[in-house]
Amino acid sequence: MDTTEELSGTYFYHGHANLSNQELFGLIFIESLSNHLGLDTTATVLIITGQPYIPVPGKMVTAIPGTSVASKLSRALLKQAKLPFGLRAWTPVGKSFNTLTMRKTTKWAALIDMSPLLDMQWQSY
Repeated sequence: MDTTEELSGTYFYHGHANLSNQELFGLIFIESLSNHLGLDTTATVLIITGQPYIPVPGKMVTAIPGTSVASKLSRALLKQAKLPFGLRAWTPVGKSFNTLTMRKTTKWAALIDMSPLLDMQWQSY
């Protein structure tokens, strides 16, 4: 089956079975946006999940407003895991090249969350 079909209240789309309405919309949205931008679907998903769309109250004035899905997920999975031997690593922070700054961190979650996703976002453009 290479088409969208409804099967007993759920949907099938490009090899994905038992999809809800929201999951089907998400897959079609990502595929359409990837085609429009001329990017791979993986790059499109990294760009979307790395954007700070989730509002966060109580951030400092100098902080970038909001947080991303990728940030929430990586921080939930890695919690308070710190770099060994008290190392502090530099990580890029910013929404664009104009606002990009480097900050030090001792936490794996912040390092993994900010560096690779930001790099993948800019490389995919």
